[in-house]
Amino acid sequence: MVCLRLIEVSQLFIAPFIDLLVALLDAFFQVIVLIGSNEWLCTGRQGDQPAPGYQACVHMVTNDWFTIKVFLQIMSSRTQLNRALRLKCPRCGESDLFKDPNPFNLGHLSEMHRQCPHCKLKIEPETGFYYGAMWISYAIGVFASLILIGLLILAFHVDTLWAFIAVVVFHIVFSPYLFRLARAVWLSFYVHQHRDI
Repeated sequence: MVCLRLIEVSQLFIAPFIDLLVALLDAFFQVIVLIGSNEWLCTGRQGDQPAPGYQACVHMVTNDWFTIKVFLQIMSSRTQLNRALRLKCPRCGESDLFKDPNPFNLGHLSEMHRQCPHCKLKIEPETGFYYGAMWISYAIGVFASLILIGLLILAFHVDTLWAFIAVVVFHIVFSPYLFRLARAVWLSFYVHQHRDI
């Protein structure tokens, strides 16, 4: 219960950083589009015409950044972030994603409902769907480690060795929750890209 309370408090501090990241990424995306419209990107110009392969290159760069931008906008929504942090259904926010709401019951750590009892969202759309959540888990772990080390060393002047030990302990203690959080974030991204599931 204390862990969930800490998570609810931490979302107040995380959401503004995600909003800032979305704004910066949006500005960068606009620069990419501007550069692309002026035909400066990738292979350059040949006379008055863009070089061969130019259109495909612009499409590839802008499409990849658009995907990242959409993902960050989804997660910048306080509602979506709140649902992911509480491990609730990303569509309705009413039901738990996991059969046992306690992430520290390791015997049932990865057992998920097949569909949301409230809105009938398919929580496991296909076999192997959550392999991508490994990358989300890695990113969340690195981000949390950097913040924790930064706070301990810069704010509390803890010795570097003890700061790293604290990070290791943090990851050992909270790895079940981070595992579930990564799945919730992955599902949130997928639901908004494919509303028909």
